[in-house]
Amino acid sequence: YAMAGVKIGLPLSCKYEASDATITNEAYYPDYDNWLTDQEFAGYGKFDIASSEGDPKYSISTALALETGVKWNVGKVIAVYTGVYFDYGLNDISSKSDPFISYTYPNSEPAKFTTNSALASAADKVNVMAVGVKVRLALVK
Repeated sequence: YAMAGVKIGLPLSCKYEASDATITNEAYYPDYDNWLTDQEFAGYGKFDIASSEGDPKYSISTALALETGVKWNVGKVIAVYTGVYFDYGLNDISSKSDPFISYTYPNSEPAKFTTNSALASAADKVNVMAVGVKVRLALVK
């Protein structure tokens, strides 16, 4: 069998939580054979980050779906389908204004971190992709 079409994904629930996060920032200067490990005014040292949680907002996803496989007749009324599938997202699902877990160091006060969108810093576009194996049991006439 073969199948091609479009899938629509509805984001029903999405949550994240980060707790007890610690960032350790060090630097080595080989010209001086010196490690900077505890100069907090310069952004070096061990920093405990406040807990963070939230509900990222994602939009409805649309994906091109391809599937192929084999139908096995097991009995008179039972069939087993085995196959592989590939889904490729056609639209951007990210919300550029929704913060997630990422930190930047301001130049004026590097010891004070700010939270940015991890999605925005990692990519300009976020789309859904899936590859997998499918096994399906079916009742046939």
